[in-house]
Amino acid sequence: MTDELTTRLDKLAEDVAKLKNKGKDPWDKFQILAALLIPATIALVGSMVSTSLKEAEIASAQKAAAGQEAVARVNARVGQASLVKSFMDALLSEEPRTRKLAIEAILIALPEDGPRLVKMVEETDPNAEVRIVAVSALLQPRRESAAAFVKSLSREQLDLLAKALGVRTGADALADVLTAISRASSSRDFDLIAQKIKILFGKEI
Repeated sequence: MTDELTTRLDKLAEDVAKLKNKGKDPWDKFQILAALLIPATIALVGSMVSTSLKEAEIASAQKAAAGQEAVARVNARVGQASLVKSFMDALLSEEPRTRKLAIEAILIALPEDGPRLVKMVEETDPNAEVRIVAVSALLQPRRESAAAFVKSLSREQLDLLAKALGVRTGADALADVLTAISRASSSRDFDLIAQKIKILFGKEI
């Protein structure tokens, strides 16, 4: 409620109190009261309408923003569909080298959908080298995350992890643990390392 409206209502209350102390007849009282109420009512209604219009404007802007975001998502998905088609042609190429290059490219261009396509290549490609490239590409982000975490460990924590992985402790612990991470050649091998990290330190890799 605005300051002006509050002032008017306070004035109205004062005038009504004065009427009680005066010997006005009912008609006089009605005229005075009506003269005071009409401006106050108009101000109150105006304030309510203004608030309602502001709320409607905000809601309209939010709805428009949501619509624009939805359109942007649809356009992005359409663009991704075109990319998927071009990458599928490369992934189905008869040349192993072309398929290897496509694996790296698709994970960069399609960070959300790319891993699923590369996973299919890992499981179905007839060429062993291509399957190895697919596994390595899928594991690379997890390898980097694991390496960064291992480098943050204290000497005592490194020794615990080194023992769990069956590698040397002490001064060689960091190098050997990082080597074990980089040499994990399958999702299963890496999952074993990640599981031990989680058990020891509660860290998801």
